[in-house]
Amino acid sequence: MRTLLNRPTGDVLVILFAATICLTVLIAGTSLVVVRLAQPDRDLSASVGALTDVINTMLGLTAGFVAGRTEVTREKMQSDAKKDNE
Repeated sequence: MRTLLNRPTGDVLVILFAATICLTVLIAGTSLVVVRLAQPDRDLSASVGALTDVINTMLGLTAGFVAGRTEVTREKMQSDAKKDNE
C-alpha cells in the first residue's frame, strides 16, 4: 500500500479504475460459468461477446497507459541528460 502513496494522482485513479473493471469482469465471467453449469441449454453468446469486448478494451487501455508512462519517462530522461550536458 505504501507504493500507492508515492504515485501521482492520475496513476492511482487509472489503477483503481482498472482494478474495478477487472473485478467486474471476473465476477461477470464467474456468473457466466455458473449459468452455463446450471442451465447448459441457455444461449450465452451475446453475454460472452460483451465480456470479450470489455476485456479487449481493458487490454487496449492498459497498453496505452503503459506506452504513455514510457513516453513520459523517456522525455524526463532526455531532459535530465540535456541538463547534465549544460
